Amino acid sequence: MAKASLPNNAAASPRRLRVLVAALVLVASGAGAWWIYRAWPATLPEVPVVDLTDVDPEVAEAISSARAALVKQPRSLEAWGKLGMVLHAHHFNEQAITCYAAAAALDRSNPTWPYYQGVLLQAGADPMAALPSLQRAARLAPRDTPTPRLRLAELLFELGRPDEAEKDFRMVHAGDAGNVRAVLGLAHVAMARKNYEDALEHLRPIAEDARVRKRAAALAAAAYLQLGMKDEARNAQGRLATLPDDPPWPDLLDPVNDLRVGLVGRLERAKSLVHHDPNAAVALMDETVRRYPESDQAWVALGAAREFAKDFAGAEQAFEKSIALAPKRADHHFYLAEFLRGQKRFKEAADAYRKASELRPHDADTHLRLGECLQEVGDRPGAIEAYRAALRCRPDLVPAQMGLKKLTEK
Repeated sequence: MAKASLPNNAAASPRRLRVLVAALVLVASGAGAWWIYRAWPATLPEVPVVDLTDVDPEVAEAISSARAALVKQPRSLEAWGKLGMVLHAHHFNEQAITCYAAAAALDRSNPTWPYYQGVLLQAGADPMAALPSLQRAARLAPRDTPTPRLRLAELLFELGRPDEAEKDFRMVHAGDAGNVRAVLGLAHVAMARKNYEDALEHLRPIAEDARVRKRAAALAAAAYLQLGMKDEARNAQGRLATLPDDPPWPDLLDPVNDLRVGLVGRLERAKSLVHHDPNAAVALMDETVRRYPESDQAWVALGAAREFAKDFAGAEQAFEKSIALAPKRADHHFYLAEFLRGQKRFKEAADAYRKASELRPHDADTHLRLGECLQEVGDRPGAIEAYRAALRCRPDLVPAQMGLKKLTEK
């Protein structure tokens, strides 16, 4: 029986065989290198050690439980991600960053882990350190999830790199022309380049959007001022003074926020719940004040939740309890005053604002609201003095200027 052998020309030329093997390696290198990258075991850090001394018992329990699960399965993606999120939720940022890096190494196609890592790095002492993580998250995120790219663009702008920021803003805008965050970003870029007319063109379609009204008005006022359009600038500044703060941008951190426990976690969860599910916020804070009955902050949050749920008697009781627990906290008196003013109980609201102003004498908004309540009850001299106090704190406060002008011109 004949022996199997290489073809004569290959057998005669070991050099040609080596060339053939090298060629096959080169042909496979694209897919092969990617497969090797994906399959190669990740090098993971040590499981972070967390000092839980004096930490809220609920928080300590959550962290200890997540860490113990990771120690048992040190190569578990789920365990690294869970510990990172629990640490992130309770502001152990350095250790959370370590966990997210490990999760990103184990799950290399998922934008979540570099995004969370970038969020924490951006909030740290060196925001530029967040760039690689956010760039990776933006690259991995699907087109219908623009948040990582928008955050990256905003960071690039803040770091003085408007050309790079514009590319990312335009990439989002090209896929979704109605994305107000991208439009506002393009307006910022135009302002940085001193293209004030272009900035105003970007701002006009979003001027009445409740998500960005205040930021858009501030940019418009600055653009008009630079263009020498003083009347328009003055109108924009006056409007700016009357607008509530814009809400925070929607983010991808809900899974992290949902893991918050302890007093601080409960307060933050209630704050996020109160606008869209006030009854759930009330239930959460009712349980919280039972667990932390001496926490003035818990009672304030309960008052806010009850107010949103239209339990006005219960809200007033909760605000008063917060004051009883911490009578020198100006913000507690202010929250009670805001509640009473909303009930059109202007005289009682004025008393609460006055107490808040005594504890916080340099706060223009407190003096302004005191003036408005005194004006409502017909105390003209008191209102004039309150408006003047507001203007001593903030001379450009338009509502105080207008209130004072109305009363002194009579």
